[in-house]
Amino acid sequence: MTSYTHTQTVDSRSTEVFQVLTNFQKYPEWDPLTLQVTDVPDAPIEIGSSFTVTMPRTGKQTLEVTGIEEGKSLTLSPTSRLFNGSHRYDISDQDGKTQIIHTFSMSTKGLGHLFIPLLPVWGWMFRRHTRSRAAALEEYLSTRNSASDC
Repeated sequence: MTSYTHTQTVDSRSTEVFQVLTNFQKYPEWDPLTLQVTDVPDAPIEIGSSFTVTMPRTGKQTLEVTGIEEGKSLTLSPTSRLFNGSHRYDISDQDGKTQIIHTFSMSTKGLGHLFIPLLPVWGWMFRRHTRSRAAALEEYLSTRNSASDC
């Protein structure tokens, strides 16, 4: 299994961070790896909710909510026949700011075992993508905070 954790602190309220992370339709506004989002549920988000993202290199991918704790954490997992994976966001208040811990993990299943030699390369790529998403999220939150200050 390949796993990577990245911790960041943002100058936003934890409720706002959680709201941005659970507003799947707006991911293309801040996530550089999401070009389009479709099939977003109208109902409140819960375990089992899913939506489809279009990404630059991999095309369309369905993501499922596999964990959610209101205001504290969100776990998204791709549905795949070859891989198990997840991107977990843990959110906590930290001295007037918000700490976000991004944890990305991936393992193979079925014929995906043929790709085991590539896991170290993918691990490097996932670290880079996670840092890129974290930076973009921080910038998006900062822009939203600046707009609300006006």
